Amino acid sequence: MDYRRLDNDQARQRIDAQQLFIVLRDARAGLSSEFAGSMRWRTIAGHEYLVKKIEGKEVSLGRRSRETEATHKAFADGRARLRTRVRTTSERLSKMDRVNVAYGLGRVPDLPARIMASLDRAGLMGASVVVIGATALFAYEAMAGVHFETGIVATKDFDLLIETKAGLQLAAGKNRREAVMAALVAADRSFEPRYGEYAVNDAGFEVDFLEEDDKAPPLSGKAAQAVAIGQSGRPVRMVVPMPAAFIKHKAWLAKQPSRNPAKRGRDAAQAVAIKEALAGYVPTPITG
Repeated sequence: MDYRRLDNDQARQRIDAQQLFIVLRDARAGLSSEFAGSMRWRTIAGHEYLVKKIEGKEVSLGRRSRETEATHKAFADGRARLRTRVRTTSERLSKMDRVNVAYGLGRVPDLPARIMASLDRAGLMGASVVVIGATALFAYEAMAGVHFETGIVATKDFDLLIETKAGLQLAAGKNRREAVMAALVAADRSFEPRYGEYAVNDAGFEVDFLEEDDKAPPLSGKAAQAVAIGQSGRPVRMVVPMPAAFIKHKAWLAKQPSRNPAKRGRDAAQAVAIKEALAGYVPTPITG
C-alpha cells in the first residue's frame, strides 16, 4: 500500500488539534463578521443615538432606549467573549504545535501551508479557489486518517484551480487572481505574477492558476474541506475537489500519452491510494 494508518495516539492528537483549530477559526470569523467594527453612543441634536462604525462608515441603530442599550451590551459582551476565546485557543494551539510535530503529524510543507492559511484568512479558500495537484493529497489523507508515502505526495509546485462562471471567465478570473496574488504576497513578499498564468517567488516556487481542460474530467463543482497539519505543527484548512472527481481526473491523466511517463505513474498511484484509503467514504460537499 502507498499509505499507512495513524496509530491511536496520533489519531487522537490530530482530532484534538483539528477541533481546537476549528474553534479558533470560528471565533475569528465571528469577530470579522457579526462583531466587526465598533459601537458607541453619539449625541445628535440633544439626543443619544447608538452608532455602529464599520470600515470608516457609521450607521445609526436608533435613539437610546432599552432595545438599543441591549443591542450595545450584546455587542460588547459578544465581542469580548470572542476575543477571549481567540486569545486562549491561540495559546493552546501554539503549545499543541510542538506536540503535533513530535507525533509526526506535521505533513504539509511550510510554504504551501502558509499560502493556504493566507487564502483562508482572505476568504478565498473554497469561495474562489480549490487546491489540486499533489498538494491536495494532504487533505485526502486528513480525511482518511492516513499518511501517504512520500513518493506520491512530493511536489515543488502548488496548483490552484480558479473557479470561474461561464460568460464571466475573463472578468471574474482577473479579479480573483488579483485577490489570490495579494494572499500570496501576504504569505511571501517575494511572489510575483508571470503572464497571468502563475506566480513564482525568489526560491523558484511556483503557484499555477489553472482553468478547466475541456477534454479532462472536471475538477470544479462540488468541493470538500479538510483540516491538515503543516510541518510547523499548525493546522490549516484546505478545500479540494471531491475525492471521486480527483480520482477520476488522476486516472485520466495517467492514460495520456503526451504526459511525462514518470508523472503518469505517480498519477495512477495517487488515484489508487486515495480510493483505497478512503474506502468509499464520501465527505459532505461545502457550499463556499
